[in-house]
Amino acid sequence: MLPVDPTIFVTSDNQGTVIDTGTTLTFLVAEAFELFVNAINSAVSQLTTPVISKGTQCYLVTSSITSIFPNISLNFAGGAAMILKPENYLVHGDPVEGGTPWCIGFQKGQNSVSILGEKFRLLF
Repeated sequence: MLPVDPTIFVTSDNQGTVIDTGTTLTFLVAEAFELFVNAINSAVSQLTTPVISKGTQCYLVTSSITSIFPNISLNFAGGAAMILKPENYLVHGDPVEGGTPWCIGFQKGQNSVSILGEKFRLLF
């Protein structure tokens, strides 16, 4: 469990979480996004080469992502949880010298609203 204050996801006039099938990507509020990226970095730091590509955290991988990256759980009110496999939260990049880049498919939100976009909806 990441130490994210759950109140940042509570919907109000200027914050919260929405599922928006008209938005392609998933955006997390900055606090949650930073904790998520740091946790992934810690989990895979010995097995990948972290790189930034177009402002996105990516990792050069020379083997299967399922053997390197952890499953993650998005926990919701009422005890509901959604388990995401690496292929659900990573985006495959074009091969480069040194490995194949896999990039975090979530983006840092620019405001206080998290948006679970179209790609996320496909997992339900």
